[in-house]
Amino acid sequence: MRHGIIGFRGFGNGMDEMEKNGIDPGVITFNTVLDGFYKNKRFNEAEKIWTLMEKKKVIPNVRSYNSRLRGLAEINQVVEGEKLFEEMRKRGVNPDTHSHNAMITGYAKDGNLELAKSWYAKLRENGCRPDLATFSLLIPLACDKDDPGFAYDLCKKCIDLKLNVFMITIQRVVDMVVVRSMIKEAEELVELGQNCSFRYRLAMRNKVKTRVIKENVNPVWNEELSLALYDPTLPITLSVYDKDTFTADDKMGDAKIDIKPYLDAINMGLEGLPDGVKVDRIQPNRDNYLSDESCILWENGKMTQNMLLRLQHVECGEVEIQIELINAQGRRGGLYI
Repeated sequence: MRHGIIGFRGFGNGMDEMEKNGIDPGVITFNTVLDGFYKNKRFNEAEKIWTLMEKKKVIPNVRSYNSRLRGLAEINQVVEGEKLFEEMRKRGVNPDTHSHNAMITGYAKDGNLELAKSWYAKLRENGCRPDLATFSLLIPLACDKDDPGFAYDLCKKCIDLKLNVFMITIQRVVDMVVVRSMIKEAEELVELGQNCSFRYRLAMRNKVKTRVIKENVNPVWNEELSLALYDPTLPITLSVYDKDTFTADDKMGDAKIDIKPYLDAINMGLEGLPDGVKVDRIQPNRDNYLSDESCILWENGKMTQNMLLRLQHVECGEVEIQIELINAQGRRGGLYI
């Protein structure tokens, strides 16, 4: 006996003994042994059980197929798994949630998000309900493959179904959608988590990042990122990194964005000004990181501030940004930078 599971020969002898005593082993007996062999990664012996089932004219049921599908997924034979999936349907065995999860497992192990997503779609199309295992597989994969929209949808569905995924997994999605400036989606997940039966204590950790500009010493990002403001009195830290593939990214400098003058201008209530009016001018000093005069402008019905920031902790370097306050009357503010 190994790992508490008998070998194939021992099982065969046991079967013969059962038949001598007038006991006809059925599919439940075979399924129990199949589960044991596959879980203990004894695939060759498990496959012999299939042959023995055919010999004994024992018809496999959905649990039998699921054991085999999980075994194939474990050894990354997803193509064989797809063939087996089709075989069970042709034989009139309806795949269940566990059948689809086995296929999702195979593609998740392979890091193939698109095919894992297609099997998630098939699961729902076939009238099966995703379970905790489904979401525990797909949410981390969506995060690993940087698909915030899919990860967000999965979290909403998971919470709606009252499935208790680890809080750290949901928090990872909140962090990712914040980084991708999906502030409304992040707020919704935090609120859903607070109001669901599991009372997830989620938080919007304020951090966003741009895309990587490759092979350019003077990169131009030209991106809009939104950042939720929880304490407008605090400056925003901007950091620049040199992206490394195999080692930690090298920090190339940082600066503080002082938003107080801009918020003071907003609070003056100057709506209705002619376009192009310079509401205020902020001069560089040793505290504000500015390299040049910064103007707060009223243009196209909104207030913006352009800044040329001097990077610190580096020999030289500047970053040009523009800030604009949005959703000023809402529960949380945000900046487009």
